[in-house]
Amino acid sequence: MKLVIGETKFFTELSQFANLLLPIVGVAVLLILCKVLWELVHVVKNLDTTVTKVNTTIDKVDHTIDQLDAPLQTVANVSKSVDDVLHFVRHSVVEKSVNMIVDNYSVVKEWAMSLFSKESKATAPVDEVFDETLEV
Repeated sequence: MKLVIGETKFFTELSQFANLLLPIVGVAVLLILCKVLWELVHVVKNLDTTVTKVNTTIDKVDHTIDQLDAPLQTVANVSKSVDDVLHFVRHSVVEKSVNMIVDNYSVVKEWAMSLFSKESKATAPVDEVFDETLEV
């Protein structure tokens, strides 16, 4: 590849310009690198303080949660008591209802029969039917 005289002069000028520009760019890159390292040193120094503050905050939160254990246990105990009472009442009501139906089987049977025999009493006045159902 043959170079024309003008091209040689261009590359010579470009080489001289690069020789002048390279130290300036190198210094700029070193300054930027120094600034980045300086900021990194500050971050590392502040990291210890930040970790200490985070640990203090976590300790305070842990202490607050420990203080909430007693009230939460009380709420759990009250809830369990309410559930036990509700279970007892349900069991008691069902048992009493069944016992009442068994003890008063004949009355319940007559009442049920009177409900089904309303067709025959349809001609009776309403007051008489109402009075009969109240007697049961």
